[in-house]
Amino acid sequence: MLLDVIIFVLATIINLIPPIYDRIEKDYGLKNITPISIIVAVYILMAAFFSVFWGYKIDKINRRRVMYYSLFVAIVGMIICAIAPVFWLFAAGLLIAGFGYGAQMPATYSILSDIIPSRYWATFYGNLAVLISVSKVAGNFFSGFLGPLNIFGMGWQFPFLILIIMAAMSILSLFFIDLPNRGASAIEVHDKELGDDIRNGKTVYGYTIDRKDFISLSKIKTNQNILLSGFFYVIPGGAIEGFLIYYLIDGPFSGFPPEIRTQTAQLFAMFAGMGYLFGNLFLGPRFDKIRKKSAKGRVKWITIALGLAVPFIIGGLFCMVPIEYTSLNLPDSFVGRELSVVAYLEIIFAVFSEYPSYIGYLILLTVGSLFTSPVAINRTPVVLDVNLPEHSGTSQSILNLSDQVGRGFSYLFLAFQYLILNWLFVEVQWDVLLIIGILFYIPAVYFWYRIYQNIENDVESKHGRLLECIEKMNQ
Repeated sequence: MLLDVIIFVLATIINLIPPIYDRIEKDYGLKNITPISIIVAVYILMAAFFSVFWGYKIDKINRRRVMYYSLFVAIVGMIICAIAPVFWLFAAGLLIAGFGYGAQMPATYSILSDIIPSRYWATFYGNLAVLISVSKVAGNFFSGFLGPLNIFGMGWQFPFLILIIMAAMSILSLFFIDLPNRGASAIEVHDKELGDDIRNGKTVYGYTIDRKDFISLSKIKTNQNILLSGFFYVIPGGAIEGFLIYYLIDGPFSGFPPEIRTQTAQLFAMFAGMGYLFGNLFLGPRFDKIRKKSAKGRVKWITIALGLAVPFIIGGLFCMVPIEYTSLNLPDSFVGRELSVVAYLEIIFAVFSEYPSYIGYLILLTVGSLFTSPVAINRTPVVLDVNLPEHSGTSQSILNLSDQVGRGFSYLFLAFQYLILNWLFVEVQWDVLLIIGILFYIPAVYFWYRIYQNIENDVESKHGRLLECIEKMNQ
């Protein structure tokens, strides 16, 4: 539970920023939001690259110590963000927090892989993916709702104080909990008694990473392909997150009154992620059962599902048609005042009634995003399946690198929207950009197929090396 809180806090840091772009721009006297978006992108990229360095250190030294250091650094960065009177100081604080974030993620994931038995990995990491998604909602709530309340006179900086308190409590709590030694979950698959002894601290898994191990890690086919697939996998999600709302506002919903146009577009854009959340919540146990039978069988279904996601999502996008607001026959009172949840539900049902193609939009996007969730559920378990315990931090950091590099470049692209997008969208329509973004799932499918071809050999190779380690430990 504590480690879940730590992941939630660190994942929420960056999600505080997008809802308050305009307030940061105004308070610091910036000309536009481009500098803010650039700093966010640099934060993501820096955290990703630092995670590789710290991933190696995690496999080399005490993981608890790394967690103390990284949380402390993240707290220092957030304190600077919370009190920064000028933008350059705020940017420095955010980058310092990113350094701590980059160290914390591989450390936490490495420890969790030993707390959770391998037979439950898919279920757990699916739920963890939901938690990270919830951090986006929390970021919007903290910044969008609590920020304007101007608590303690801090304004939009107050949410950083909440995360500082949560992170500080996490550091204190770490002093009072026992963390398992490295290798418990991997060892118990072959020797349950020895695995339990490692988890309970009675025995130590005495192997650590060496610099030459980087070469062996890079030679594992599954590592190669999951690294490449991760980069392509995050781009479609970034395209939907970055473009779908703008497309709905400027396209199908352009005839809506300005007072309700953006909120209605946000609600319809939200449908794109519903299936993803449901999948992460409920498909994990199913994939754990498949994994018991065959590592290759699990990867086969991941590949098939991701391949099916492409036509479903694109089909859903084609269901969007221009809406004539007057045809919805909504009350005039909807314009010029704050609307309740019930009122927005009435708008949604009016759209479904007058424009049934949006029912297809809802169904197809929900099913399509559901088919993307097996990747999020199984990426970490697949990496753990083919890497030795002393490589778990490094392998997790490399996986994080592939995800965050794609996300970071997406933010950089959005950062220069004032220089690029205004020209680009004159030449290329929003829906074309969305479809191009979704097509990046296709190379991700290809690399998952390559994983399917090699996963059994990589798992058997890992098990063989692990059995040798166990034999030496039992001597």
